[in-house]
Amino acid sequence: MSNTTDPIKTTSSSTSTSSQLPQPLSFLDTSFSTLSLDQLSNYARRASHSFSPQNAADDTQAYLADKAQKVQRGADKSLLLCLNGSAMGLSRISEHIHKRVPEMVDQAHQWQAKTEQVQRANADLQDASATLSTLQRIDSFAHMDEMLDRCDVLLQKLNNS
Repeated sequence: MSNTTDPIKTTSSSTSTSSQLPQPLSFLDTSFSTLSLDQLSNYARRASHSFSPQNAADDTQAYLADKAQKVQRGADKSLLLCLNGSAMGLSRISEHIHKRVPEMVDQAHQWQAKTEQVQRANADLQDASATLSTLQRIDSFAHMDEMLDRCDVLLQKLNNS
């Protein structure tokens, strides 16, 4: 067999002794080929761990956990904004109530005073109406009315003559 170097294999295909070291990989740069075998095995172990299915599952879980935390933070922020908006609305309503209630109490007192004045005026008008209706029933006033009418007639006669 010939002594050819396969890019994937690190040893030649010819018979070799067990004490012979593997050939360096020809496609790697010279700085990497100068590393010791222990260092190469460490790099290989790290590389195999980074591409292992277990690592991929861990990375997926970490990615999903990160996304879940972001969603949770967003939901928390939205909830706080909603609750804060409600609290702000209730606070403004409370401020408006505290501002308007004293004004409304003053208006109620004014309305009550006006209502009492109107009721007194109404009672006075009812009394005056009752007094006038009573006056019309008095005979002496009826006689005075007749006498005033006669006086008007006599004055007209005197003015015409």
